[in-house]
Amino acid sequence: MPRLHNKRLQSGKTTPPEHSPKWEKLFAITKAMYTSATDWLLWLDCDAAFTNFDIDWRVHLRDHLDKSRVLVASRDISGINLGVFLVPNTPYSRFFVEMMSEERYDIERRQLSHKDQNALKNLLTKSPQLACSIDDSVPQGMINSYLDNPAGHQWMRNDWIAHQVFCESRDCPDRFLSFLRSVGPDP
Repeated sequence: MPRLHNKRLQSGKTTPPEHSPKWEKLFAITKAMYTSATDWLLWLDCDAAFTNFDIDWRVHLRDHLDKSRVLVASRDISGINLGVFLVPNTPYSRFFVEMMSEERYDIERRQLSHKDQNALKNLLTKSPQLACSIDDSVPQGMINSYLDNPAGHQWMRNDWIAHQVFCESRDCPDRFLSFLRSVGPDP
């Protein structure tokens, strides 16, 4: 039976100084894939959180847990969103994540924003055959519901994960934490 990596990543900064900290995600996932015996890894950006702890992820995502895939994610109007996704811990997935990491040189040189998203787009442009190894058919409401952003499925009570994407105002962290307290378990 698949298991999620259930340890909190203790991250020392591994991103070279000439690169954006946004790359830490790919480095951390790669490290976990090499150092963990878990079957699946789930990534949540720091602006995403679980909002329904009653969901058994193995049941919830059973139609998408195919270890022949390199990435399991949802889409929004901009394409595949990498704020919340799963990767099976397989050699092929490790290779895929490492290939995405290698795109950082081009992304940084071109000074593109949305680093990881553009790395994925670059990789799929160079190697379009990889697209068939990605399951991006997960309904967004199942793993990546948005708060305060009309670009995708809006979070509803009982959704598994809430993601506060592209929030640029100074009060975003406070609003997000306030939201999480409001949906937290009842005392």
